Amino acid sequence: MKIKNILLSGGSGKRLWPLSRSLYPKQFLKLFGNESLFKLSFKRNASLVDETLIVCNEKHYFLALEEIESEIKNKSGGFLLESLSKNTANAIALSALMSEREDLLIVTPSDHLIKDLQAYENAITKAINLAQKGFLVTFGINIEKPNTEFGYIESPNGLDVKRFIEKPSLEKAIEFQKSGGFYFNSGMFVFQAGVFLDELKKHAPTILKGCERAFESLENAYFFEKKIARLSEKSMQDLEDVSVDIALMQQSHKIKMVGLNAKWSDLGNFNALFEEVANDPKENVSLNQTPIFAKESQNNLVFSHKVSALLGVENLAIIDTKDALLIAHKDKAKDLKTLVSEIEVNNQELLQTHTKVYRPWGSYEVLHESGCYKVKILEVKPNARLSLQKHFHRSEHWVVISGMASVELDCQLFELQANESTYIPKNTLHRLANYGKIPLIIIEVQVGEYVGEDDIVRVDDDFNRQNQGK
Repeated sequence: MKIKNILLSGGSGKRLWPLSRSLYPKQFLKLFGNESLFKLSFKRNASLVDETLIVCNEKHYFLALEEIESEIKNKSGGFLLESLSKNTANAIALSALMSEREDLLIVTPSDHLIKDLQAYENAITKAINLAQKGFLVTFGINIEKPNTEFGYIESPNGLDVKRFIEKPSLEKAIEFQKSGGFYFNSGMFVFQAGVFLDELKKHAPTILKGCERAFESLENAYFFEKKIARLSEKSMQDLEDVSVDIALMQQSHKIKMVGLNAKWSDLGNFNALFEEVANDPKENVSLNQTPIFAKESQNNLVFSHKVSALLGVENLAIIDTKDALLIAHKDKAKDLKTLVSEIEVNNQELLQTHTKVYRPWGSYEVLHESGCYKVKILEVKPNARLSLQKHFHRSEHWVVISGMASVELDCQLFELQANESTYIPKNTLHRLANYGKIPLIIIEVQVGEYVGEDDIVRVDDDFNRQNQGK
């Protein structure tokens, strides 16, 4: 028997937009020091388990790997990569199918903040003891104030679960807090893999059958010395999009609850984020420590790379990134997803990436863009290289700022040092590599009738990516 952490790393990046994006969701934000929520979640659970299985979108794989590369070297585990988002019931069922029946699975989101690690460990220990007796164990969060954005658990004795309640109205939420015996649903679980699958077969057989079919078509590989199981789009397209709470937890009679009083937050919106970073509810908080000058202003959350001056405003979230500005009343934070969905209709790219985009080989940042040209700064990690590629609609000019560039251009190999440059004609196969010990910094100027990221044909790629951006 193994104890395994199933670390769920999904998300659309809408709830903390424009800080988060679909290709850079909330769990990868470094909101508290130099470590992301994802890394904190991995470390918090890795010390309690024998193995970690990370379930994430295939587009997030290299971002996730980089976050925990130093932590995972001596840890057993791997990745389950999803090509489509199909909610938690499928992710957990497939994780259980990848496990031995007697394995104990600790299922946790990767974007939650937990400050009291000792209380967390104590709750996990209680849950493991119950799971070993054949129960499906969930965790209930003590209610400090009513909240309509969480599901609720009713457990009058703090152990047996009477019912689950979907997100209630404010009147109901107030009633639940006053009456006692109600908890926030944390979305965390502990159970034996076999017990979970048996209960799924009993209460949601179509979901189990769909996952079994997808499991049979898993593409397994070892990549960067880590075990990878990948679900193709074809194998996932017919899976039901449903949460594990609706599919199973609300149906099963084997549910037990453990109270979790560990200073937990799901950081689900800017109001929740403000509550975690503010020392006083009347202060103005700078998320990234840039100066704020304020007069007759209070209770504001600011993210900006510029000095901020506030005059006569309060209770606002002011989020200023390089490509988007959000000014929102914090009491309306829960409605942000609706606004972002409207923006997505007209500017989908604004929901997907920041101006700085992370790639397996490093990163690039768009410095300026117009109709027929684009200027980028590329940073290539040591011992990394881009794909062998060509473009139909644009040429490129590379100028080395620092490091040593190894260039393959139309079957010719040469090197460029700082302050040297080269020209890449369109329709010409080329590759950029850094075989040195320090990062390679390149300024790239693209010129052509079309400079979109999808103008790319990959002939060879170290990372097995499809033709979408560098």
